[in-house]
Amino acid sequence: MANHTSGAIRWYVDESLLFIGLVLRLVRKDVTYPGHYKCSIELETDDVDWLPVVGKQGWNVLTRDRRVWYRPKEKSELVDGKVKAFCLKKSGNSSKWAILCLLIKHWDDIEEAASHEGPFMYYLTSDGLRKAA
Repeated sequence: MANHTSGAIRWYVDESLLFIGLVLRLVRKDVTYPGHYKCSIELETDDVDWLPVVGKQGWNVLTRDRRVWYRPKEKSELVDGKVKAFCLKKSGNSSKWAILCLLIKHWDDIEEAASHEGPFMYYLTSDGLRKAA
């Protein structure tokens, strides 16, 4: 498992999961999110604008917005930037606690998948990771 205490940012949690970014940052120094002092991405930044930044930095992405994979401009930015994205699928009605538990349950699988070359998007469900087609 990668060192999460070094301070080098490895994970970007997008605004759709801002509360997860806040919680993860409390226990992991390799996490950032929009509005964090170690992140140049501001709140309410459009996906097509933050995806190139994340790609250039080589950060892995946690999101709830699966449409990134289906919108042509956003997918193009994801692919061109070799972004590695993990989307919590069907989490819209889940409680914050349930979402956090889901991430913790599958975190080792997420880390393992993130060790591979991008670009890609994985969906995360209660059953685990599934690569987007």
